Amino acid sequence: MLKYFIIICVLLAILISCLGQKSKVAILYSYYSDYKWTINENNGLMENLDSQKYEIRNYYLDSKKQTQKQWLHEQCPAILAKIIDFEPKLLIVFDDNALRCLEKFAIMPDFPILFGGINKNPNSYQIKAKMAGVVGTIHLEESLELLTKLGLPNTNKVLITDESETSKFFLEQIPLEAFEEVVVENNFAIWQQKVLQWQRSDIDALCVLLYHALRDSQGNYLPPQQLVNWIQENNRIPEIGFFDFSIEDGLLCGVTTSGYEQSKLVGKMAVTYLEDGTFPTKKIHHYPYGKPRINIGRARELGIDVRKLQNWR
Repeated sequence: MLKYFIIICVLLAILISCLGQKSKVAILYSYYSDYKWTINENNGLMENLDSQKYEIRNYYLDSKKQTQKQWLHEQCPAILAKIIDFEPKLLIVFDDNALRCLEKFAIMPDFPILFGGINKNPNSYQIKAKMAGVVGTIHLEESLELLTKLGLPNTNKVLITDESETSKFFLEQIPLEAFEEVVVENNFAIWQQKVLQWQRSDIDALCVLLYHALRDSQGNYLPPQQLVNWIQENNRIPEIGFFDFSIEDGLLCGVTTSGYEQSKLVGKMAVTYLEDGTFPTKKIHHYPYGKPRINIGRARELGIDVRKLQNWR
């Protein structure tokens, strides 16, 4: 009798232990932890993914500061080994470099993966896994409309961006023929030269896509805020930014793509899967909504009256 009692106690202990275990979730970010886009993604995800309820581990590729393809190639195996060792129930990846990492190194044929912040067509990645998630959109026409509502012309516009992989993917979404000039450059000195040159022209809208892979004359990484500070001091052409952080950094305005909102939707998908095992049947979810944003301080610097926007949207 005592033997059966001991067996029952052991089984109950195992059952209680299993019930008390939290589902493991691994999150692989393409960039560094204090990058504003990453912060917004994390905040949106955690709106639904309760860190008290699940065991969550974050991993960062830091591929915004380190843009060399060889560096990413060397980092991926070690990080993926840590994720595999963690044995998560679900893997969530943000932005294209994280998917590129899985494409080259991961062998997870039936593993559930949710993605967010993807700019390239997810179907183009050769990943043998169960995948679904959210892709973003550049809101060029809506952003130009925002300038119009502010009473500002945008007939002669230019576009400038860094040479990051993210920029290249977004450029595929944009009708480049609509611009007087398109500059894709990592050299900060070239940015300075171009922006100053445009001050002496008839350019009336400066579209700034991404500026997070810039280097100074010594080849050192240039903090994004340093670039925006320089633009504020030297540029008088109204700027358009396409991301939440662009306006937060100090560019004038834009209808922005929100990492927060995309990630919030990814969080809902994650909770549904973790709670009842239901994985999204639709692989690609577009988040079509842009958010009109204006930096009031920058508007004042440029002498722009934002009261014209009161009845817009």
